[in-house]
Parts: sequence; C-alpha cells; structure tokens
Amino acid sequence: MKIYLVQHAEAVPKDENANRPLTKKGAEDVDRMADFLGSMKLQVENVFHSGKTRAVQTAEGLAMTMDVTGKFEKLDGMGGDDDVVAFRDEMPASVSGDTMLVGHQPFMGKLASLLLTGSDDIVPVEFQKGCVVCLGRGDKDTWRLEWMLTPAIFG
Repeated sequence: MKIYLVQHAEAVPKDENANRPLTKKGAEDVDRMADFLGSMKLQVENVFHSGKTRAVQTAEGLAMTMDVTGKFEKLDGMGGDDDVVAFRDEMPASVSGDTMLVGHQPFMGKLASLLLTGSDDIVPVEFQKGCVVCLGRGDKDTWRLEWMLTPAIFG
C-alpha cells in the first residue's frame, strides 16, 4: 500500500479571497505535477481532500491524469492543525489501497513524521506547496519514504 501526501499548491492570500483558491502559479504547478504523475501511470484507489478550496482544486487537478478507481471526496480530520495521531489511528478504516491525501501544513508534515518516525515533532520531510510525497507501507505498520516531487523540479 502507498499513501501519497500532498500539500495544496500556492493559494491567494486570505485578505484577497477568503476561499483561498489557487493562484495562477499554483494551478500551473498542479498541471505540471499532474502531467508527470500521469506519465507515471499512477493509479490510486482513493483521493481524499480537506474540503478547502485550495485542497479541492489541487486534488482535482492531480486526479484528472491518474486512474482513480474508488472515492474522490472530503475526509474530515485533515485541517492544518488537526490531530495527526487521531487521524493515523482511524486511517485504516477510511484509507484502503493506494490513496492520495491532499491537505495543509503543518498537518501533512506531522503526519509524514508520525508515520515515518513514530513521532509527530521530527521533520524528516520538508513539505512545499504543491509537493507530492510517496510513502510505502512495510511490515507491521511501518512506513518508508519512497519518493518526493516538488513543483520546482518542473521549472
């Protein structure tokens, strides 16, 4: 099983638009990332997002080039400051098969930390807006970092 952790792409400031949609650069970053993931023929069973506009737009853009065989929907508990321990403990019930989670910082970084190290306050992965981090599940609920892509790779 693989989990793809995604921090939403660049969004407009809150004082410009309270819904915080993606900026032009953010949308372009998602398009380039989606093209690359599509060329990898990436398949996921589910794509879950936080429900916030910037996360939904990022998830939709990425999912368009992937083979999504199951759900595409909002999943509670993925807000920036939500409890990653509670999320991890409930994750097996809501996440099955290869799954993409699209959310916010610091939640994504803390979740990666918790899965990789057992602690949510170590920083083994430095998330960036629009990045995709692939974690693979090993034996006995251990996780390993398989790869990470950032929008900067694509120019």
